[in-house]
Amino acid sequence: AFNVIDGTGRKREEKKLLLWTPEEVKKAIDDLPAPYNCYVILMLNCGFRHQDISEMQHIDLRLNQKRIVIQRNKLKQQDKAPVIAYPLWDKTVELIRENISDHPKYVYTNERGGQVRGAIKTWWKRNKDNYGLGHKRLDFLRKTGSTFVARHNIDMDEFYLGETLKTIAKINYSFIDGEPLRDLDDAIMMMGSRFGLCEPPHKTITLTPDMLAKLESAGIEV
Repeated sequence: AFNVIDGTGRKREEKKLLLWTPEEVKKAIDDLPAPYNCYVILMLNCGFRHQDISEMQHIDLRLNQKRIVIQRNKLKQQDKAPVIAYPLWDKTVELIRENISDHPKYVYTNERGGQVRGAIKTWWKRNKDNYGLGHKRLDFLRKTGSTFVARHNIDMDEFYLGETLKTIAKINYSFIDGEPLRDLDDAIMMMGSRFGLCEPPHKTITLTPDMLAKLESAGIEV
């Protein structure tokens, strides 16, 4: 008899089947009531957890620039967690503007004016079946986003997730926090285009000195 040992890759393949499809994301954004459709798109666009949405403050929003600039504090490691400048899809900006609260500090609040961390999970458990999404988990939106970002650029999924920095150089010497990262922007915009939420990023070509010389000799100004 041939026995398959657990943990040899098949369990990861099973988890991969739980990732959200573009059709499921579209259904959630189109069908879920506000503000839950907004929470869904934030979890995908920015890799947010429930806690991140609950703790997001007005000062984190740069909606005129189509960005959220934020530092995750789940692990309370403020010295090591990077500040990420997330590019936002137009639909994300639209839903944020439609659902933003008038609380002096927090972007989103529950019906009693408190933070929403528990309300998101509770509402999802009670209502997901009603919208034909009973088989989906909200935490897999973040995993779906990370997977798409890694497919486009394997070095950017860690930044997308906003996880604690690992190297001494990044922790103590390279303070690029809060600045837009072209590679991350491209990866997130490419993901958005796959989900029908934005146009794909413009492709760029780096011209070598030899290419520049040939263009100049042909009378083409660069």
